[in-house]
Amino acid sequence: MQSSRNFARASWIIVLLTWAGCATTDFPRNLPEAEEAVALTGGRWVVVYPEHAVPGDGQLPLEGELIAIDRDTLFVFTGSDLQACACSDVASATLYVTDYPMDPSLASTWVLLGTLSTLSHGILLAASAPVWLIFGSIAASGVVHDADQGDLRWPEDSWEALGAFARFPQGLGEEIDRSSLRPVATSTRPPKRDQ
Repeated sequence: MQSSRNFARASWIIVLLTWAGCATTDFPRNLPEAEEAVALTGGRWVVVYPEHAVPGDGQLPLEGELIAIDRDTLFVFTGSDLQACACSDVASATLYVTDYPMDPSLASTWVLLGTLSTLSHGILLAASAPVWLIFGSIAASGVVHDADQGDLRWPEDSWEALGAFARFPQGLGEEIDRSSLRPVATSTRPPKRDQ
């Protein structure tokens, strides 16, 4: 009788702990329609130095959200204006792929600290430490790969590589009304970093 009570209690505790571990989320009710959602995604920040404006000569570069790179034209939102620049007129361009510089050693430090934190798991350390090491190493290698990729620079990188991070990576086709495009709030400033 006592063992069946202990079994029932243990079962309820397991059910309650499982239930408590479940996450719920409210479905957002203000999602845009599919047609609007296409225009809401943003391109990455780009700084373009036209042929006549070389870095350091005092002239301002063309900078803002990269909208598209067509066959021979680069489209950039500068403030509230959509600017076009012929690719042949570009001396250099930098596209900021990430919002912050990645530090691979920091990712490795988090893996190490996470693995050390499994010391508090007691005997379950035998299962949780390898999980931290395996999945943490996979995640850290992704950070190292991304840090190696870094920002893209033309002419070292191709226009196709830069165009992959545009709002319209396939190009600004004729079906897109250019006057209806608006800047995206998440692409308003370049990342802060040492040059």
